[in-house]
Amino acid sequence: MKNNQFLGFILLFFNTLSVFSQKLKTNDSLAISYLEKAYSYSYYSPNFQKYLDSAISIKPQEPYFWQQKSMPFFKQRKYEKGMSYLNRAVELDTTGEYLEYRAFIKCIFQKNYQSSLDDFFKSKEKYMNGYVMDHSYNFYISLSYLQLGDLEQAEKYILNSIEYEEKSFGKNGVNYLDLFYYAIILMEKERYNEALIILQQVVGFYNKFSDAMYYIGFCHYHLGYYKTSLEYFNLSKKFLKEGYSFTEANSIYEPYPYQIYMHNIDAFISRLNNFGYK
Repeated sequence: MKNNQFLGFILLFFNTLSVFSQKLKTNDSLAISYLEKAYSYSYYSPNFQKYLDSAISIKPQEPYFWQQKSMPFFKQRKYEKGMSYLNRAVELDTTGEYLEYRAFIKCIFQKNYQSSLDDFFKSKEKYMNGYVMDHSYNFYISLSYLQLGDLEQAEKYILNSIEYEEKSFGKNGVNYLDLFYYAIILMEKERYNEALIILQQVVGFYNKFSDAMYYIGFCHYHLGYYKTSLEYFNLSKKFLKEGYSFTEANSIYEPYPYQIYMHNIDAFISRLNNFGYK
């Protein structure tokens, strides 16, 4: 999975227009031409916003234009500015697609977890087992509860997500991050042996996932298996150096909950070295 983050960025940038063009309510050729001109520039170019503003001036009731205007600001961590435009897209939308997108933004970018839950539960009223950005609503609901410290609700919704994916796609169709966060929840409940079983399933899907290796080491550490934990921390460090971490396209802009960094690994390795483990 090496270089997947870079590839994800490229695909995200160049495919956005083609993926979302079907969502346009307008067929106004001039407005669409301005949208196409906007995409001849970087998201962060003033010209991107300039041409989107031109499209909006022609079709101000088109929610997609407002959503696209908001997107670069979230990637620059200008959350309030971006949300002002995204809120307008949600107001104009009749499909619910921008409500679920806003819920995702609140969860992953803005870290406004309670508000994210509010939007996701509204979305579930229309699309019970809906998906946004390759994950189920229940996945993000679980993540939000996890970050709010409600482990019972977090476990309930991640299990709902896993069970639905197993029924729909088979056991091999479960997203590895659903399993990863299920393990995190178990770990937070100090159910380390159970967490280890799930983390081994995660590395079965993604065998160089540095974050999973780190938490396998973490669980072994808390179970008192220090030599084994050091082995996994060293593997985590090796794989992180090689670029094997989260493969989510948006993780290049925002860290995901429990995403690890080199200093996390080094702290444990140093501690174990001080214990006499080398």
